[in-house]
Amino acid sequence: MQLLSDVIGSSSATVEDDVRAAADELGKLQRRLFLDPHAEHLGAIEERNLSLAHVRALYLLAAAPEPLSAGQLADRLGLSPAAMSRALDTLVRRRLATRRESSADRRVRLVEIAERGQALVDELLALRTAGLEHFAAGLEPEQRRRLAEVLAEVNAAAPSPEEAR
Repeated sequence: MQLLSDVIGSSSATVEDDVRAAADELGKLQRRLFLDPHAEHLGAIEERNLSLAHVRALYLLAAAPEPLSAGQLADRLGLSPAAMSRALDTLVRRRLATRRESSADRRVRLVEIAERGQALVDELLALRTAGLEHFAAGLEPEQRRRLAEVLAEVNAAAPSPEEAR
């Protein structure tokens, strides 16, 4: 019986192994950061009874240079139009986002972050940054340097989610 690595070459198996190893280590770090008791931004999200869809929409709206349609938000977040509509209803009701008709097409409702929503995003980002700084402070200086170097390289090579669309 011939192995897949024999058919496609050993370099492909090495790439797959590298991808798997990188994903495994990223998953471990993600779990560690998610379960960190210093991750106060997660508590702030829970206290406000916000879902992941709410927070992701707020982050995207805060980063958007102009108002977005509900369809654009749904596409960028990978949500169904119905799920996006429900999330936006909640954000508008809580005065975290606003909706208005598009002047170019009255059928389109544009969504933008409200002042209150921007303040919440700023607070969540500050809390998240503090938690990440706490994590980084627990690393050895050489680990911090290497981590910052690799992350800078990764971030420079790939567009952010809001730039990728």
